[in-house]
Amino acid sequence: MNASCSYGLLHHFLYGAGGHEGGDLDGRDSVLRSLGGVLLIFYTALHHVSGGAAAAYRTALEAGRLRLFNFSTDPRELTSFWACIIGGSILCVAPLTTDQAVLQRLFTTKSAADCRQSVILQSILVVPITLLLSLTGVALFAYYHDNPGRLAGLNADDAIMPFFAVRELSAGVSGLIIASISAASMSVMSAGINSLTTATTVDFYQRVFHPGRSPEHYARVGRIGTLAWGLVVTLLALFAGRLGELALAYNRVSSVVSGPLLGIFLLGILTRRATAPGSILGAVAGMAAVGLASLRTEWSFFYFGPIGVLTTITAGYLASLLTRPPKPEKVHGLVLGDP
Repeated sequence: MNASCSYGLLHHFLYGAGGHEGGDLDGRDSVLRSLGGVLLIFYTALHHVSGGAAAAYRTALEAGRLRLFNFSTDPRELTSFWACIIGGSILCVAPLTTDQAVLQRLFTTKSAADCRQSVILQSILVVPITLLLSLTGVALFAYYHDNPGRLAGLNADDAIMPFFAVRELSAGVSGLIIASISAASMSVMSAGINSLTTATTVDFYQRVFHPGRSPEHYARVGRIGTLAWGLVVTLLALFAGRLGELALAYNRVSSVVSGPLLGIFLLGILTRRATAPGSILGAVAGMAAVGLASLRTEWSFFYFGPIGVLTTITAGYLASLLTRPPKPEKVHGLVLGDP
């Protein structure tokens, strides 16, 4: 709770008082430093496992931590091969098409070709980064399996990596790693809050409630929005511990909202007949289907994304047929296959 409040107050000071430049921590350098820290943690943990990499592998295998391929067709299996491939694909594609924080970065590229290269590079880099994090988890599991007494003082499993850095690395090195993780967290927080503020200020305040005001006026409103959204996010972060393991909690929430959002995007780029009211009704139907599946079944949350996508596309297209079609000139060049 103290950490959440500290991050929130620090972000308010940097971003709210100093504007975008004040909170614009160098994301690239933060990521590189964080990855360097993860590599060091991986090496240190593995180096102190009795028997080295082979022993760590056996320990993790015997504990069931290396079940890479589970081909069960039972939808209740959380991480079966089919759940991860089908649902994981939705979770990976949806942010690239609907996440405001991701799209803002892509929009800053100089051309469509640069944007395409950025997406491809991100898709390529996520594989070795995920592999590194997974191997680091195996190394930490094996280390603490050999040294269970070193876990004294760990309050949450999610804190295992910074806990290891603070306890097992030298003071200077651990400080650099914690600072890098904090900087990367601040960068992510800034991007998210900036996206919320931009959507609120431009899409609602400027277009609906107060159009035609000066740029200075909207800039002041944006600062107020930054502070307001920062406060909301900080308050919500205080309850994050009640959601269980953060990685699973994040994917669980993303699986609920990613399907309908991706369904709206696909409706827009795959058919000229989709309309705004129809797409919204389709998204409502998609959310209802996902909610029903989550309440009435014990299925893996990875399947909620595909359910939301299929329901949104089907219901959205049928609802669009009941409304007036958009004018051809309004959708020309926006649908896949248009010249």
